[in-house]
Amino acid sequence: MPAWIVNWLTKLRSSLWLIPTCMAIAAIFLSFAVPYLDAFFSPKKIDSLQWLSNMGPEGAMTLLSTIAGSMITIAGVVFSITIVALTLASAQFGPRLLGNFLRDRGNQVVLGTFVATFLFCLLVLRTIHMDPDGYTPYWGTLVGLILAVCSLGVLIYFMHHIAISIQAPNLIAAVYGELEEDLTRLFPERLGMGEGNEANTTIIPPIMAKIETEGMDIKAEIGGYLQAIENNALMEIAREQNVVIFLLYRPGHFITKGATLAKILALGPMADIVSQDINKQMICGTNRTQEQDIEFSVLQLVEVAVRALSPGINDPFTCINCIDHLSAILSQLCQRKIPSPFRYDREGVLRVITPPITFEGVLNAAFHQIRQHGKGNVAVIICLLDGLGRIGENVERHEDREAILRHVEMVQKASRDSIQQEHDLEAVEDRSRQVMSLLNNGENRSVLLMDKITNILP
Repeated sequence: MPAWIVNWLTKLRSSLWLIPTCMAIAAIFLSFAVPYLDAFFSPKKIDSLQWLSNMGPEGAMTLLSTIAGSMITIAGVVFSITIVALTLASAQFGPRLLGNFLRDRGNQVVLGTFVATFLFCLLVLRTIHMDPDGYTPYWGTLVGLILAVCSLGVLIYFMHHIAISIQAPNLIAAVYGELEEDLTRLFPERLGMGEGNEANTTIIPPIMAKIETEGMDIKAEIGGYLQAIENNALMEIAREQNVVIFLLYRPGHFITKGATLAKILALGPMADIVSQDINKQMICGTNRTQEQDIEFSVLQLVEVAVRALSPGINDPFTCINCIDHLSAILSQLCQRKIPSPFRYDREGVLRVITPPITFEGVLNAAFHQIRQHGKGNVAVIICLLDGLGRIGENVERHEDREAILRHVEMVQKASRDSIQQEHDLEAVEDRSRQVMSLLNNGENRSVLLMDKITNILP
């Protein structure tokens, strides 16, 4: 699917109005169908609905007016509660997490139910005639009553749902679930053959040198956060123009208007290259998104952890929860193949070079800020070391193991500089040695676990 469609669908998914609008439109069509139901299926012919057929125009109008007034009032209350929840989430967990609440299908359906019920009753009211032989919308009244009962159930669900969704563990679990989906989508277990060509790796150094000296600059025509890249279209442009495109930005980076967006190197006779063609394949916006940016969801958990460590909140348990989930996702990432920055066409010709996404880069994004803000908290430091140890159990690439070792060393140095209590520092040092031993000697989790058990035995 083209990146612009995915980007558009992501924006729709994050909107609070889409599902309520669809439900309101459905209510409009249903209100127009009511007269036909009364014409073909009169309640007077159905024994179980005799009570409905005894209701006159005045009774139907009173009932529908009461339901409509109640629904719009409750819709206002629901909207107010939603705004309060968003404000609380923004203040405690960070504004970047507001998108999770807006994408919540439960909140959207609840708001849509009340709006649709109100609109249905309002439109059915216009069909009632008060004269002696006037029309009474029997089925409209029945459907309105059913919608009112359903709305009552939805209201109870909403109270429960909003109370659950603003709890830190549930919010962290929701972000982790989205992060797992992003990981599976962006880093599949087996990548396609088009991601790299080992036979052509010898031509990369001279091409990179020529790009540096002979490459033509492509200037950015718009600014903002790069949200997605149309990779297939970019590859097609490079093939048609017979060039190599060297991108200087990847999704998640901020682009300044007028900055050098990419460099191109002609491999032979080149048709007229239009800068706009490359610019059109770069989708920018006012904020980062998770479409092609794995670090965005990682930084959401980091933001929750850092805010939890702030003096105003002082909640290390939430930070520890975030570290556990971050270590779980990094344990999966280190077992997956990282896409090559060198992209080849079907003929095996190098066409596009992109800024690489590395395990070390994601690891740095996940743990740097937490270490810097939590260096004086012994529980957080030990949890950070345990998380690095869990990642180290699954690491397969040597460079990834080296990156984890560097983080363990940084945690050691930070703890020595900030922890004053001798016993606390000794506990951190002991845990650091265990993790480093695991990483250096390739030990498994059972060895680390036995060391922990030995330490607590009398």
